[in-house]
Amino acid sequence: MVTAIVIPIICLYFFWVTRKERRNSEAEWRSIGMVPEEAVIEGKVTALHLEKQRYYHHLYVWVLEMRLQASAKTIIARKLQAADQEFRYPGFKEGEFIILFGKWQKDIFIVNRSMPKKGLNQTASLETD
Repeated sequence: MVTAIVIPIICLYFFWVTRKERRNSEAEWRSIGMVPEEAVIEGKVTALHLEKQRYYHHLYVWVLEMRLQASAKTIIARKLQAADQEFRYPGFKEGEFIILFGKWQKDIFIVNRSMPKKGLNQTASLETD
């Protein structure tokens, strides 16, 4: 008699907890590309790599990894986007100068938005007369 009452209650409880966790994970997944703009970096794009990674069970994210040559060091930057549709490519190529807005996570820069660097002499960025 106790088993007939307790087991369905336990099953309903775990169903409720799992559904709540899934909603939270899906909300985090949808907002994965929205990063606070705490820092700004600029540099020349030396490499681009796009891949699709698993985020949570059936949810995936697009990860665009960029290597930037900024003054004297190379910076790794990542642009994350929920894979609910095709990847929206930011519109720059290798060899272009760009400005990235986002935040640092250890040694990797997480990008919120990007824009091309315009109006400067991009062929001789370090030369001064």
